[in-house]
Amino acid sequence: MNTRYLLIGILALAVAGAVLLVPNSDTNTVTGNVALDDVEADVYLSPTCGCCGAHAEYMEVQGMDVDVTQRQDPRVDKHPDLPHDLYSCHTTYIGDYFVEGHVPAEVIDTLLEEQPDLEGIALPGMPRGSPGMGGAKMTDWTIYGITPDGDVIEWMEY
Repeated sequence: MNTRYLLIGILALAVAGAVLLVPNSDTNTVTGNVALDDVEADVYLSPTCGCCGAHAEYMEVQGMDVDVTQRQDPRVDKHPDLPHDLYSCHTTYIGDYFVEGHVPAEVIDTLLEEQPDLEGIALPGMPRGSPGMGGAKMTDWTIYGITPDGDVIEWMEY
């Protein structure tokens, strides 16, 4: 085999690997008109969950004043109207709202800007590419809203 073609092949594989490993910048930086400076966020998380801490750090980078409370069982801090199938690994309280999971800054900004008649919002699970989770975002995420009556609605696609 020609050494030149072998080197070109190795270089191509290295570039492809680097592209796959680079985090999706859309979910790890602020874009648009996000204005979260001085927003107070109380985060309840498990001390053994690294992605929860990464999401709290992400929120701090976005300008929020983040207060972290570690609990062995952060489920005790879930909003009472939040159905179990909408749970994620951590819950944040911002003003009168709860924010469940790895919700991007742009979505939190929209929540605070629009002030919908909701108890809170949830991005269930731990979606790949979401802030704190790493990887590339593969699909749109459905952000659910929980109304004051406890109903669940599809509030936003992101």
